[in-house]
Amino acid sequence: MNPPGTALYRHRGVDVATLRQLDQWAAAPKGTAFRAFKRCQAGLVEERDFFVEPIDAPSDAAAAALIERLRADGRLYPSSHVAILLSRAACSRLQVMPGSDGR
Repeated sequence: MNPPGTALYRHRGVDVATLRQLDQWAAAPKGTAFRAFKRCQAGLVEERDFFVEPIDAPSDAAAAALIERLRADGRLYPSSHVAILLSRAACSRLQVMPGSDGR
């Protein structure tokens, strides 16, 4: 059974998690997952390993619906301007997965 709040979301046929979810799974302060993402970003492929969706101007109706759901579920930081959505593979590269403490 997954710990509370570990549900993944679907975006363009890929299971994804947000940076806030990664911080929560690791019981880490805000920004920890973002810094890990920035360290690994050069080795990740956008549109496969991660997606960037502007919160105020999503790429399409499906992305807009997902962002609305992420907001409603508390999966985005209120101050975020973009939603960075990470695939399972990217989460593994950051060493943070559901049920992991991120260490």
